[in-house]
Amino acid sequence: MKKRILIATSLLVILIIGSISVYATSFESNIDIMEKVGQLFKSHKEKSDNSIFAKGKSGGIITKDDIEQATEFYILAGYTESTAREKAIKYMLERDATYQKAISEGYSVTDEEVWAYLDELKEIMDWSEKNVTSTIHICWGAQAGLYYRYGVQKHELDKKLSGIYVHHTFHRKTPLVRGFDDIFYVPHSRYTGVDKDEIVKNPHLEIVAESDEAGPYLIIGDEGKNIFVTGHPEYDILTLDKEYKRDLAKGLNPDIPVNYYPDNDPSKTPIKSWRCHANTLYANWLNYYVYQITPYLWTEKKENK
Repeated sequence: MKKRILIATSLLVILIIGSISVYATSFESNIDIMEKVGQLFKSHKEKSDNSIFAKGKSGGIITKDDIEQATEFYILAGYTESTAREKAIKYMLERDATYQKAISEGYSVTDEEVWAYLDELKEIMDWSEKNVTSTIHICWGAQAGLYYRYGVQKHELDKKLSGIYVHHTFHRKTPLVRGFDDIFYVPHSRYTGVDKDEIVKNPHLEIVAESDEAGPYLIIGDEGKNIFVTGHPEYDILTLDKEYKRDLAKGLNPDIPVNYYPDNDPSKTPIKSWRCHANTLYANWLNYYVYQITPYLWTEKKENK
């Protein structure tokens, strides 16, 4: 189970929202369901309650907005409001416990464990090709997806890349980065990177945002069928802090995360500088690469293939 938690946390993040259309009932069209999902995300983007709902023993924080958003997804799936809230609370508590355990124990796995999981990982990727409109891959998942789908190799870095890095876009009119500023910030935390030259040479791939220090960040494959995010826009404000202190406790002598602590002082509370662009990224992906192009009836798309 421990191996499962560590690998599942670090290998691949495929947001299930992209596959909601597969599970549409006969009473609602895919468009109806995706419209409700879009309205849900819009409402939480415009107004959210970040006050604390629960705080775990290991420091994890669950906000009231986390609970409300999860509750609304369960309601959308057909549950009553009371049952949806019960399931939402249970899910958020279990998710936070798993996440905190992964952070405290580390993300690293052996080569044997990785190879043992790859067959199942390939099945997930193959399934997503036929059953979802678009798949988003994050961090290690981006590296795994780039290799499996397009043959792009990863490489070891001289030292761990950890911190908040400045990024810029190449094509601001590309739907994925609409609304982005000329420069924006993204957390990174990894020991490996991808080869930019291999990506540039591949006609199926396009880099739409990168960092001079962290390398390619947002990569679009096959016009949006696959999206690759090499950083961690989903990180909480204290995630890098916990990783840094974990590595210190293990005697790894880690560098202080770049551009993270005020005055580069780990005793000071970090400032979150990436939330707006993270929210915009996921909203753009769902709107332009899922909602607007998912067919009215999914079977129509499958038959055309």
